[in-house]
Parts: sequence; C-alpha cells; structure tokens
Amino acid sequence: MVTGGVLAAALLAAGLSFDIYAREATGKSAQLTIPEADDNAMSIGANMPYIRYDSCEAELGGGAELKTSYDWDLEEIASQASNQSYVNLPGDGAYAEWTVETSGNGVTMRFTLPDTADGMGQDGSLDVYVNGSKVKTVDLTSYYMWQYMDGSPKDAPGKGTACFAFDEVHFLLEEMLEPGDKIRIQSSGANGLIYGVDFIELEEAAAPIEQPSNSYSIADFGAVADDGKDDYEAITACVAAANEDQKDVYIPAGTYHINQIWSLEASDMTITGAGIWYTNIQFTNDKPQSGGIAGVGNGKINSIEFCNMYINSNLRSRYEEQAIYKCFMGTYGNDSYIHDIWEDHFECGFWIADYDAPVDYSDNLIIANCRIRNNFADGVNFCQGTSNSSVYNCSIRNNGDDGLAVWNNDYLSVKDARNNKFCYNTIDLSWRAGAIAIYGGDGHEIYNNYIRDSFMASGIHLNTTFSGYKFNNTKNIHFANNIIISSGTSNESWGSELGAVDVIGSVRNITFDNTYIYSAQHDGVRVGDNVVNIVFNDLYVYGAGVDGKRPDKISVAHRGAAVMNFGGNALITISRMYLRNIANTNINFLIKEDGIEINDEINEGNIGYQIPPYPNAEVLKSEKVAPLIVEGADDAPDTCEIPDIVVTDIMWEPELPAEGDDIVFSAVITNQGNGATPAEIINGAQFQVDGICVVWSDTNKTQIEPGESVTITANSGPTGKDVWPAVLGRHVITVWVNDTARYGESDMQNNKLSKKMNVLTAEEKAQAEMEALSSQTTEKTTEHDAQEGEEKDYHTAKGYGVGIAAVIIILIGAAVIYHKKKTSK
Repeated sequence: MVTGGVLAAALLAAGLSFDIYAREATGKSAQLTIPEADDNAMSIGANMPYIRYDSCEAELGGGAELKTSYDWDLEEIASQASNQSYVNLPGDGAYAEWTVETSGNGVTMRFTLPDTADGMGQDGSLDVYVNGSKVKTVDLTSYYMWQYMDGSPKDAPGKGTACFAFDEVHFLLEEMLEPGDKIRIQSSGANGLIYGVDFIELEEAAAPIEQPSNSYSIADFGAVADDGKDDYEAITACVAAANEDQKDVYIPAGTYHINQIWSLEASDMTITGAGIWYTNIQFTNDKPQSGGIAGVGNGKINSIEFCNMYINSNLRSRYEEQAIYKCFMGTYGNDSYIHDIWEDHFECGFWIADYDAPVDYSDNLIIANCRIRNNFADGVNFCQGTSNSSVYNCSIRNNGDDGLAVWNNDYLSVKDARNNKFCYNTIDLSWRAGAIAIYGGDGHEIYNNYIRDSFMASGIHLNTTFSGYKFNNTKNIHFANNIIISSGTSNESWGSELGAVDVIGSVRNITFDNTYIYSAQHDGVRVGDNVVNIVFNDLYVYGAGVDGKRPDKISVAHRGAAVMNFGGNALITISRMYLRNIANTNINFLIKEDGIEINDEINEGNIGYQIPPYPNAEVLKSEKVAPLIVEGADDAPDTCEIPDIVVTDIMWEPELPAEGDDIVFSAVITNQGNGATPAEIINGAQFQVDGICVVWSDTNKTQIEPGESVTITANSGPTGKDVWPAVLGRHVITVWVNDTARYGESDMQNNKLSKKMNVLTAEEKAQAEMEALSSQTTEKTTEHDAQEGEEKDYHTAKGYGVGIAAVIIILIGAAVIYHKKKTSK
C-alpha cells in the first residue's frame, strides 16, 4: 500500500512542485466559498447573530455584586469569566438587569453554580423578568460542569485546579424584546444555592424551517418528538430509505433521543432540522463510546450536508481521556458540509479521523456557522491526514482542550495533513491548551480569528509534543490578522507557562502577519527549543505580564515580556514590533539571544490602548474598532466599568532631605479607568527606596471616580514607623499603588512610578538652601521689573512662580555643584 505521505515524498524527489493533496470541492461543500484573508479590522472574528450583554454592563440589585479577578488567580471563579468578571447572586431577590439595544427573543445565558462532593453536580433555577414582570423560570444544572486539572482531568473535587466553572443554557421568550426593554436575571434562592451570571446574549430566532421538497421526515418512520423514547431506529431507517431513494432527510421541531453512537452512511444527502432553536438531538447515554455521530468512511459516506439543529449529550466525564464520545467523529469522505449546528457537552465537538485500515479521509470538509461549546476537550480537531478542510465563521467557546487543532498524526501511515483553514472564527474562554493549535502539516492558513479570555491556555499554540509527522515536511504555514486578548498563562494544567503565542519544539517555517496581542497574561510570544524560520511581520504586543506573576516553571522567574526565548537553538525574525505596557523591564527577555533577530522595534512605553471589542451581530459591526490601534485610548476591556489606578506624582517632606531626616512620603494616585474604585476598600500603596519597602499607606478608603485623583500619605511601615530615616546618597523612590490587589483593575501593571532622590549632608543642604534663596531673590527682582512694563501673571510662567518643584531642582543642582567643589579640593 502506497500512502499519501510516501507518494508525496516521491513526487518531491522527482522535482514536481504541485500539491497532490489540493482538490477542488464539487459536492455539498461547493455551496460555500471561503473568503480569503482581509486585514481590515472590521472583518476579524465570526459574524454571529447575537448581541452580548456582559456582567459588567448590568445594573445590580438585591444584594448582587460584581466579582472580578484581574490577576487570573486560579482559585477565583471570575478568572474563567469573560472580562474576568461575573455577577454573584447570593440569595433571594439578587439580580442583574440589562437594557437591550436590539430586538430579540432568543436568549443564551452563561452561568455558574456549585458542584457536589461526588462531582455529579446539582440542579437549580433562575427567574427571568422583562420590564419588571416575571416571564420564565429557567432550570439549571451543574451536572456537566467542573473538571479538576492536575495534569489530567478529574471529575470530582480534590487535587487540581477547578475548571469548567461556567456552562450555558438557551431559551426562547414568548414575546420579542425591543430596544429599550429591560431583561432581568434574578435569583429566587432556589435550592439554597448561590448562582452567578457571566453574560447573556440576545438574538432574533428565525422562524422554523419547513420540510424541504424531495425529503423524508423521520416522523414518517416512527420518531415522535418529546416523548422521551429512543428514536434511533426511526432516524436510521429514514436515512437508509432516503439514501436508497436519493432523497434528503428532515428532522422536525422537538427533542429526539438516541442512546448509542449514530453510525452515518449516506452520500449526496442533506440532513436538516427545523433550526438550532427548534430541533434537538439528545444523546442520552452517559457511558464511554455511547454517543455522537460517526461518519463510517470506507467509501460509504460522501458529500453530506448536515445542518440546522441543536445536539446535546448526557456525557459528563472524559473517562481518563477514553470517552470516544464526540459530537461528530470518524470521516465524512469528500466535499461534506456541516453548518448551523449548535452542539454542547461532548468529549469534543468534531474529531475528524479514521483509525481503521484501510484509512479513509475527510477532504474538502467545511464546518461553518456553528456554535461549538462547552466540551470537555477539543472544539475541532483535524487529525489523521484530514486535508483541504475548513472551519469558518464559528463560535468556539468554553472548551477544555484546543479550540481548533490540526494534529498531524502518522498512525497507520496516513498522509500528511495539508491545506486546512481556520478563518473568521471567534474562540473564547478556552480552559486548557490553546485556542488554536497546529501540530504539524503544511499549507495551513489561519487568519482573521478573534481569540479572547483564555484560562490556563495560549491563544495560538504550536509544538511537537504529540506523535506524528509533526513539521517534518512543512514548507510554510501562514497566520494572518489574528487578534489575541487576555491569553497565555503563568501556570497551566501541567505546571508550565504559555505565551499568548507559544511556539515550542522542532517547529519550522511559520509566518505570522499582523498579529495583535492585547493584555497577555504573561509573555506575549514565547519561543524555545529548536524552532526554525519563524517569522513575525507587524507584531503588536500591547500589554504583557498583566497577571503580575513571576513564574519559574521554565528557565528563571520573570515578569511577562513581549518576547521570551527560554533557550535551545531558536531561529526567529521579527520585523516591525510595536510595544506598549510591557511588565518586564527587559522588553525582550531572551535567555538565549543567538538566532533572535528583531528589526524595527517601536516601544511606545506605558501608554493606553483599546482592546477590540467582542464581535457582535452585523447590526453592530460598524462599532468595532478600526483601525485596531487607537491612539490615546484607555485599556479597559470593552464597555466594562473598571478602575485603573496609576501613580501620577511622588512627594516627600522635607523637600530637600539631609542625612538623618525623618522623611514623610506622599503620592498622588489617579483613576484613569472608566469605573470607580470599590467603596470602603483601601487604596493601599507601598513606598520603596531602592526597591525595598520602607513605609506604606493603608488607611485611605476614598472611592475614586474615573478621572479623579487623591493624595495618600504613608502611615506605617515594616518597622512600625511612618517615616524613613534618610540615608546619604542617591536613591530611587518607587510608589506601588494597589500593591496587594485589594480590588481588580483593567491593568495591574501600570501601578508603579519612580522618582530620583538625592540625600545631602547637613553642610551640603545648608549651602544649597543659601544658593537657592539667593537665586530666588534675584529672579523675584526680575519678575518685579517685568511687571512694571506690562501686567501679566508672571507667577505661573517662570522664576519664583514656578513653585516648589523648581526650588527643589535648584537646590539639588546647587548641592551637586557644591559637592563637586568640595570633593575636588
């Protein structure tokens, strides 16, 4: 048997340059043309029909409170929420309410509620109010939620990080909401549980799809909606008859149950439901290898269109990673098209691979306009030689392993994976591995994706950890126009670090164009080992190390850098790198600098930036940020009202310090965010001399509104005193506000300011004061003479009127001159 990989190698050896894997779609997938890359900022991310209303935009009442975690503490549930914030509903009457901007009757709610000791979860409910009137009670469960990561996932509480803290539920309202209406999610205290709400999404649910012509309905073969009975025989009988008679298959509105794997054999057929809000397929078995849709391959399936339904399961465990319970698995032959599917709660959303000889492949498979959510592992994995296939315009959310992946495995000597596309997708809230992961192959294109809010996961992940051909035959894999927000981690599930873009191992021949990294939790880009010919053109790292941590899992402990190379023989080139707000003082923390070439580094310093907002429905597309980089904007996420505290000035008394003086430190702190600091919470700060804390302030509880400033003064310190005895010489005074993170901020890495101080001897101070006084008298005379010629407010222009700051500069200058004269004798 000659495999694709062997044949490709032979052709290359013969000097032939064409790609034997490339082929043009002719069947069902030919209905959709995948757009090429577009560097217009308004075209990045999936175009979904809903509008998201985040927790930080809600009006709260009845004891509800906004929980936040802007340092990505692994123990904080808010670290797994969008914008790292959610509304906590502690009891009866607590609510979050939104005023809607657009019409809609379809609501998706992302929620959290506690697990149980055995990991099986518990049931509860929340009420929905519209314009003050209760319209619905929504049943909830934590049955599917909570996985505990200590390397491998566990189902019950114990050792490991608690992940999968949020799930979602969707429902239809009887009446359409109109702009200006209010929708409220309120707790009744059901079952005595504490609930949390991350966000709601609102859309207009389209009318149910009628049965197409030239189709059979499963109802004609005995399937009855909503009767709680197994419908597998009726469904498979309908598909077999339709395949024999060259018909399509229709699954009407309602819920249909299947208690086993659905083995699908058919060609040139459309299987459609009545729509994602109406037709539900529920796999009822919770055991491994007992659910999901399996394309049988071996020439028995080709050109299938599968669409317009919601698919759920009763799986709630990965069974030590042996569940084999994917929503779609196996292979789908040539030219299949899966679209407008909403799937929840499987091991994986799509795992496209054949593990039986002779191996069959999926070629020109298109997955489009789907919602791939809340799975225990991957959203989509193209494996075992899957080629020329695409994931386009999909929402991939809250998955417990790679969101989108290509695994270039070599099991059964399959061919290399080639020419796959991941484009125009939104991948958010991943809680392990990477939002997009490429583990080898060639010719892949990954472009115009919006990645956000990863937890213990990178945004883009390339490595050679897994078995297979890996990158052995890679000539070029191309990434372009991808936005990565709040991703990477200082501590993932295996105890390592991950960059927002993470390229590790024998990865080669990768090109990144127009990569936008915002608020990387740790490093913006992390490389290491033997990566070769990795090229970044126009790399933006706006915010790195925003979690404030110094992990030492790899190499040495360090704050987040724009680029981190932890060693090996890396060969990378970066052309045009734009930087803002990088936590590490060494912008590029290169443990090994050989092989790293950086051209045109533009470091704009500690200035603001605006995060491109979450892609919403087309009606609001025009409000997306264009261009991506907005000068002078603050860096608060989207419209969430979150404080951002910075130090704008440092003062001390006496202003001209001499050795032995008791120095009293003060600082001006300013809220440059778009939300007030919490009421009755201390605006704490430590005052450091040459990097060592000498005093602190921990009594000021002023609620600082956006744009306002307050002055804080040291009131205590490590020695129990509120002053620092001045030590002769030059020093660097640093003030670190909100140093113990008493409240969350949109940026925790701009909380320090440093200023130089020179402590004189008593003689130097006396001489400096005399010279300053003489200079002050001279300049005051000059001021008087000038005022005789014309009236003006010379006091604010120069000389005597410059104020205390100028006097300090003069005194220090005079002291330096005196000191030089004295030491030169």
